[in-house]
Amino acid sequence: MSLNKLSKCFLINVLSANRLSRASIVGNKLRFSTKSAASDHDDPDAGARRLSSRSEHLSRVKEFKESGLIVTGGAILSDTKSEDATMIGSVMIMEADNEDEVRKYIEEDPYVINKVWAGYEILGFKLANV
Repeated sequence: MSLNKLSKCFLINVLSANRLSRASIVGNKLRFSTKSAASDHDDPDAGARRLSSRSEHLSRVKEFKESGLIVTGGAILSDTKSEDATMIGSVMIMEADNEDEVRKYIEEDPYVINKVWAGYEILGFKLANV
């Protein structure tokens, strides 16, 4: 991909009451490439909801990774220096045909349905080929 081509990318920020996760985009195809960062709700039951939804969420992630929609992903940790860090959000790198496909995937994720993730915002992004 040359530097002059524009990859249609989207930045997804996920919002909670006390946190705003900012993310950057990674991708190299002329498709919609996204990195979605999702912050969890921060109420006292949020961790329990995450753990009870995790198996269903990971099964779905595996299915969509095999289909090529999800490139990779993982949990955002509360502290990178502590062995007692907790999961406070998620990051996924996705490649899709359009923004609606990304939005549909996120809206149907068990972490959204079960109120683990607090919300998200999709922003346009011009990919640099570096």
